[in-house]
Amino acid sequence: MKLKQFALKGLVTLSVVVALCMFFSGTVKTITTPKIKVVTTKEGKLEQTAQLNAKLVFDESEPFRIEEAMEATVLVERVFVRPGYEVMKGDVIFSAAITDFDEKMDEIRTKYQEKMVALEDLERKNPERVTKTTRTTQFKTLVAAQDALHEADLALKVAMRRHGIDLDLVIPEGANELQELTAQAQGQSAPIEVMQAIENRYYARVQAEDAQKVFDETSRKQKYAVSEETWTYIMERDNLLEEMEALDEQRIMMELLRQNLAEVRAPRDGYITAVSVKVGENYDGKAAAFEMSAEGVAPVLRADVSEAPLVIDAGAKVTIESGYYEIETLVSATGFDENGKKYADIEVTDELIRAKGSVYNLTLADMAAEVSMRADRVTTLIPASAVRSEGENADFVYVIEQKRGSFTGDSMYVVKTPVTVLGRSDKLVSVAEEMYGARLADKEDRAISDGAAVMEYVN
Repeated sequence: MKLKQFALKGLVTLSVVVALCMFFSGTVKTITTPKIKVVTTKEGKLEQTAQLNAKLVFDESEPFRIEEAMEATVLVERVFVRPGYEVMKGDVIFSAAITDFDEKMDEIRTKYQEKMVALEDLERKNPERVTKTTRTTQFKTLVAAQDALHEADLALKVAMRRHGIDLDLVIPEGANELQELTAQAQGQSAPIEVMQAIENRYYARVQAEDAQKVFDETSRKQKYAVSEETWTYIMERDNLLEEMEALDEQRIMMELLRQNLAEVRAPRDGYITAVSVKVGENYDGKAAAFEMSAEGVAPVLRADVSEAPLVIDAGAKVTIESGYYEIETLVSATGFDENGKKYADIEVTDELIRAKGSVYNLTLADMAAEVSMRADRVTTLIPASAVRSEGENADFVYVIEQKRGSFTGDSMYVVKTPVTVLGRSDKLVSVAEEMYGARLADKEDRAISDGAAVMEYVN
C-alpha cells in the first residue's frame, strides 16, 4: 500500500516537473523569438509624390524698343508697371520727357526763319517776275496749293499714327478719295480728328489739281513763255520751299515724339516680363525699354526636377496649398534648360491667380508644390518598411511561412525572397513580382535572417 502511494506521489511530482518544463520552455521561446508585425501585400497603381519649389516664368518674351528716342535726349519720369503686371492695349507703361525739346524746336524754327528770309529776299529781287509774269503767278498759285496739300497730308499722317489707324492712302484710279478713305476709317472706328484730317486732305488735293490744270494750260500758250532768268527764280524758290517743308516735317516729328513719349503705352494685351527703363535715367532707344510675354503665351510655374525622386511627365497632378485649402493643377510640359537640367512647367490656372491675388504676386517668391504621379499599370504594392536592401538592385522581403508541430503547436518562420523594385513612395513600394496576398515580416524587434523563427506581436 505504501509502495502504491509512493508511486502515485512520484507520478504527480513528474507531472508537475513536466508542466513546469513546458511552461518555462514556452516562456524562453517567447523571450528569445523575434517579434514581428505581419503585413499583407496588395495590388494597385503606385502613386508617388515629390515636393517641388517653382517660380513664375514666361517662356517667350517680345522686346519693345522706342526707336524715336534715339533722335533726342529722353529722361524717364515715371514707370507704371513691374514684371508680372498684366496690361491691356493702351495702358501706360512709362512716361518720359525730351529734355532738349525746346532747344531742338528753337533750332528748327531758326533754320525755318532763315529760309523764310531768303525767300522774301528772292522775291524782292524779282518783283517783275513775281507780279507781272502770268505763268509765274500761276506757278505761285500751284506751289501754294501743293504746300497746303502737303500740310494736310502731314496732318492726316500724324493723326493716323497717334490713334493707330492704318489707311491705304494710294487711291485706285477713278475712285473718290474722300469716300474711299472715309470708308476705311469708319471700318476702324477712327476718331473725329482722323475723319476731319481726311476731309481736309481731300479738299486740298482738289485745289492742287485745279491749280495744276491751270498751270499746265499756260505752258501750251506761247504768249506766256518765260525767260531763263524766270525759271532760275522759280527753281531757287522751289528749293527754298522744299527745305522749309523739310523743317516743318522735323517740327511735326518732334511734336509727335514728345506726345508719344509723354505716355508710352502697351501695344497689345499681355504680361510685362521685364522693364529696363528707370526713373530719373536717360533712355536712348538703343535697347528694349520693356518686354512683354509673347502673344498667346501664358506664364507657368517652373520647377527644377533634375533631382526629383520620381519621373515627372506632362499631365502629372500638382497640389498647391493656399491658406486653408488646396488648389489642383497639372504639369503642362517638361524640358531641359541651358544647363541640361530637367524642368517641369506647372499650369497657372485662374483659380491660382485669384487665390494669390495676381500674376505679379506669383513673382514675389518661389512656390511650394506637391506633384504626384500614378503608375500606368497594376503591380504588387508592399509597405515600404517591409522592403529591405543589401545594395543597389538587391532588394528583398521576408515572406512568412507556417510550420506545423504536433507537440509544440504551429510556428512561423521567414523566407528571404528577392524582389524587383519598380517604384517607391513614402508608404509603398511597387515590385514586379506577383505576390498578391503574401504575408510579410515587418518592424521586427531584433534582427532576423532567412529561415529564422518569428512570432507576431500580441497587443
